[in-house]
Amino acid sequence: MTTRQPSRTWALRAMCAAIAAFATVAVSVAGAQPASAEDSASDGSVQAQINDILARTTGGTQINENQIAWDDGTVVVTVTAGDEAAGGSSSGAVSAQAPDCDYQWTCLYEHVDFNNYKRGLTAAFYACDFFYLADYGLQDMASSWHNNQSGGAVSTVYDWTGDGWVVLWRSPPGSDAWVGSSVNDRADGIWAC
Repeated sequence: MTTRQPSRTWALRAMCAAIAAFATVAVSVAGAQPASAEDSASDGSVQAQINDILARTTGGTQINENQIAWDDGTVVVTVTAGDEAAGGSSSGAVSAQAPDCDYQWTCLYEHVDFNNYKRGLTAAFYACDFFYLADYGLQDMASSWHNNQSGGAVSTVYDWTGDGWVVLWRSPPGSDAWVGSSVNDRADGIWAC
């Protein structure tokens, strides 16, 4: 296993632990119940989407207003809910967005052009490991990617066919604003390194 530990990862891990500890104490002391996904999922807000992902997955911790982290901060999902004014128009005319995957991470984006309307999910993976995307609320959603890992690391994205894993694409250092119609929204797993 390749170990890459930037200072951001350690800070993220500490933040996740602190938030989880605070949330546990707050719920047990106040007797409060966390909002369910059903209570807020219909409004389409960032918080509603986060609540929905947390309800469908295990082990995630909301670390700020639009991010959830898993696995000691080695997987981070960012939820954005922009509008047409943020990146395009209803006519379909869209200016390509620049990928924003941090150095030494590899990212999958829910929409083409790295979430072209500045809305959608972005999943960032740091550890050199296999990740089953359903564990993070991202199964069958990837349309673009950016591999910003060091040392020429190549990530491999897979589809589960029911009989086994099939390679959809390999992502060397760089990015692709559109994976193509034949593999769009089929990603079920990623070997991130």
